[in-house]
Amino acid sequence: MHLNPYLQHDEWYRLVAQNVSDVVLLLDAEGTYLWVSPSVYDVLGWTPEQVVGRNSDMFVTAATQQHMRDELERVGRGVMRIDEFPVRCADGSWKWASTRSTAVVLPDHTEGRVVALRDMDETVRAREAAAASEVRFRLVAEHASDLVCLADPNRSLVWVSPNVVHV
Repeated sequence: MHLNPYLQHDEWYRLVAQNVSDVVLLLDAEGTYLWVSPSVYDVLGWTPEQVVGRNSDMFVTAATQQHMRDELERVGRGVMRIDEFPVRCADGSWKWASTRSTAVVLPDHTEGRVVALRDMDETVRAREAAAASEVRFRLVAEHASDLVCLADPNRSLVWVSPNVVHV
């Protein structure tokens, strides 16, 4: 792909940052949002103007705040990844997200972080539903009076209910 020579590089960066589906955030060293991509509205219901100038702590639980501090201390200036934590939406609800952040030097020569936040809500809820379904299935299979067996495609038994000893 050839870049349009009439567009400056900062215009390309702005075009990408403003149209990415993940939320991109720029924070200072204290965790105050300096810039937020417009996708924050689609993902969390906040406008960028509602987020910029606020501290990141208002959007996560106390447990997540502590985990982020511990992780930041551990990685220092490296890349920090935090998987599946709750994030506060504009309507007061919570949504599962994951982040990946990188330490940067801001134009004023102070430290900051660029964060990519991804909506993980459907993934986490689907995994939780599958786990709950598996628990229900296991309870039924283990307590059924009938013999229950699970076989693989080659017809080899991979699981037999505990009541096999009574049959």
